[in-house]
Amino acid sequence: MQEKALVVIDIQNDITKNYKEIICNINDAVDWAVNNDIHVVYIKHNKVVDSYEEMVKSASILKEHNYIIMSEKDSRISLTKGYTEDGFAEKVFHIHIRLKGDIGEVYFKDYLIAHHQVAKEYENLKLKLWEEYEYNRDAYTDAKTSFVKIYTDIAKQNC
Repeated sequence: MQEKALVVIDIQNDITKNYKEIICNINDAVDWAVNNDIHVVYIKHNKVVDSYEEMVKSASILKEHNYIIMSEKDSRISLTKGYTEDGFAEKVFHIHIRLKGDIGEVYFKDYLIAHHQVAKEYENLKLKLWEEYEYNRDAYTDAKTSFVKIYTDIAKQNC
């Protein structure tokens, strides 16, 4: 069993001054990991807001920039940009807006970091689902939801 993983945490907008250098370093690190048969776990950054109204306002601003609401629930809105009727655009983006305190992804991320075999299982699941649902984001997300929920719940219980 491999005991190593490269974890890439999505960068935030406060690094714009050195963005190009940071992206180059991240790309070099990912290439190194792949060449050394080390699996890579990528964790996306979420926008956390204080109120439902702020969440809706943030989504509205993003919609003005051609983002589409993928899903909306009580404490979260997920948006995408770059999915077209003909497949993917050159760049595809996902933004997840959460109310403060809705941090299931953080529990899941921490669990994956601490449990390398589960991280590898998740990687394999995502690769399998990508092949099956490449052009159906909703089905892809639905198919991995139970896996994420199981390990998020376990992580929350172990805190």
